[in-house]
Amino acid sequence: MTPASAITDPDRLAAVDESGLLDSEPEVQFDELTQAAAALLGAPFAFMTTVDDRRSYWKSTVGVDDGTRENAVGDSFCQYVIMREDDLLVDDAAADPLTRANPSIESMGVRAWAGCPVRFRGQVLGSFCVVDVEPRAWSDEDRRILQRLTSIAEREIELRAQLDRARTESERNARLLAEHRELLSTLRASMLPPSTPSVPGVTVATWHRAAADGHALLGDFFDLFPLPDRRWGFAIGDVCGHGAAAARLTSLVRYSLRAAAVHESDPATALQIVDTAIKADQTESNRFATVFFATLDAETPKRLRYARGGHPVPLVRRADGTTFPLQGGDGPLVGIVTDPTFRSDAVDLGEGDIVVMFTDGLPECRRPGGPQIGVDAIRMAVEDVPVSAGAHQVLDVLVGMLDAHAETLGDDAAIVVVEVRAEG
Repeated sequence: MTPASAITDPDRLAAVDESGLLDSEPEVQFDELTQAAAALLGAPFAFMTTVDDRRSYWKSTVGVDDGTRENAVGDSFCQYVIMREDDLLVDDAAADPLTRANPSIESMGVRAWAGCPVRFRGQVLGSFCVVDVEPRAWSDEDRRILQRLTSIAEREIELRAQLDRARTESERNARLLAEHRELLSTLRASMLPPSTPSVPGVTVATWHRAAADGHALLGDFFDLFPLPDRRWGFAIGDVCGHGAAAARLTSLVRYSLRAAAVHESDPATALQIVDTAIKADQTESNRFATVFFATLDAETPKRLRYARGGHPVPLVRRADGTTFPLQGGDGPLVGIVTDPTFRSDAVDLGEGDIVVMFTDGLPECRRPGGPQIGVDAIRMAVEDVPVSAGAHQVLDVLVGMLDAHAETLGDDAAIVVVEVRAEG
């Protein structure tokens, strides 16, 4: 089959139309996947595309900040994936006979390209891909990661189609859908502690808000629990996906982490156990989570030991107002990387020091088509809070920032603020 006939195949174009992805707005469930691809493969660009007979539409993109959402089919690398109906990994696009004449090598600086076909109804809609501006040798692990993330994207597309069909069914099905949403709402409540425990010498302020699509479980959670030796565990995270599957994975992460932390004092080891638990669970494949986990000693100065699995970096605000990102303790996404390495680190906290933890729903909040809040703005907002203010005042400032930036949330958001106070 020639590239032109593959692109214009009527069955393929019908599947593109039925998917409803063409010209649709960005959606967090796909943006999470392209962000994960760029991070895991160390690529400056990542895309999930849908291709009709004229153009490659970028349903989700990382690295393109000028608002561009498409390019011509003839300028795309997706055309080769559609023609081959198979993965394509190009180490040097300018030297490869298949791609060396592609205009995007000059116009977009494409030098290395790796992607997998995104299928729906047995047809290739487009590709899930990453792009590098330098030649590179793609590895078998790079291919496996792309294949896993593509599989998740395909399942999300199928779920969207199923939901669309459900909306056109009878009143009986509409009632069943309402019951399903009520169940998801109940599951959402189970993802958070029923109340914030009282921690000696510490004030804890917590906040969580569901996305605008309130019937969808997107998987943000936090947890706070006592541990042996007068320690406390703090966790905040975000699981991939939405719906009942996200609630199930959240429960698995929370309770695996609680169980591990009782027996393992090292936060990195606890994340390793959670990673193994996710991979061992066969009920839902290709699921992963971001997690920040820390333990806090009861003594003063209090030592915070922590490890981070692909989660946004928390902030520390000292009693004098100095605010900085929490360094070290880095690790990959939990549950998807082969042979991951998690690392622990520690920081001592004194009276008046504050730790601010959050999920990506806060820095990535945006109005449709507008800029994100961003981590720099969050840090400056925390630093500008008067030094006399405590955890609850810092939390109020961050929630106010989010409310002022966007009327509704496209993703769940959670915030946990921990303040060391004077004991006595």
